[in-house]
Amino acid sequence: TTQIQQMLNFGVYSADLAYCVTNDQSNEARQLIAVIKELADAQGMSAVFDNKDLMDRFDMNLEIQDSIEVIMVEIHERTEEYMEENDMTHTSAVHYAGAWVEGMYLGVYDFEHSDDNENVGSQIIEQMEILKNIVKGLKDPKNEEYDVKWVITDLENIQSVYDNFESVIAFDNDESAIQLTLTEDEFASIASLIKDVRAKMVNA
Repeated sequence: TTQIQQMLNFGVYSADLAYCVTNDQSNEARQLIAVIKELADAQGMSAVFDNKDLMDRFDMNLEIQDSIEVIMVEIHERTEEYMEENDMTHTSAVHYAGAWVEGMYLGVYDFEHSDDNENVGSQIIEQMEILKNIVKGLKDPKNEEYDVKWVITDLENIQSVYDNFESVIAFDNDESAIQLTLTEDEFASIASLIKDVRAKMVNA
């Protein structure tokens, strides 16, 4: 309902859309693209989805993953182009914050419901590097007009907790280390923080 919620959830639903496309959930993908369009309209970005041919192609190719992925890239490029043309690039960090949290939330869910958890540590490292850039983008002075302080605080807290894990410190100090492996308690801790901030984004 608020501007910051609309911006964050644009990112949240975009991550959900990518997840559905990757996992061949075509019906859910169609529902999500409609919600994303509504959120874009609410933020004054209706021009991104004004092209009827774009939405028609999405509908026609729902069962063809490669084609849908191409269309998603096109939507992303149209969004970036629109934001650049309208001096809105600073707000992309808010979108990315929502998408990052949702992506991590989906990762946590998969981890907790799957026996195949290989390489989770390396994926978490990669995501934490991305998080640093997102927080930097959120701190852009142009974003001060939005209520982003709580988002920054929560994301920085996640980063701080992660950086102080014994497993992470040991990994960073061991040049020969190849793969990070979090303890069960460490993973549970980071998972809890992700779930909490995600709940604030989608329920507030």
